[in-house]
Amino acid sequence: MREFELHDGYTDRSGEVHRSGRLRPATAGDELRALRDFRVHIWPERYLDLVLCRSVARLGTLERIDPGVIGGLSDRDRAQLEALYREVNGYCDS
Repeated sequence: MREFELHDGYTDRSGEVHRSGRLRPATAGDELRALRDFRVHIWPERYLDLVLCRSVARLGTLERIDPGVIGGLSDRDRAQLEALYREVNGYCDS
């Protein structure tokens, strides 16, 4: 697992900002579930949101991380998580 700190963070309904988190490596099941999700067939760009919501093990004090949380992050934070996801899962070009 890799710890991370988002630049902007996710602001929940109560106004609390969640920046610190932990990302675990994705399993084949995580990636296959995302590919089977109907939303990916309608909006292929949502694939990463679906995989990340399963791989982010913790984000601040949020009890649940769903695609809406990942979609609610700034572009900069999503890019940061994508880069970390690629690194943790061995998808980086060396």
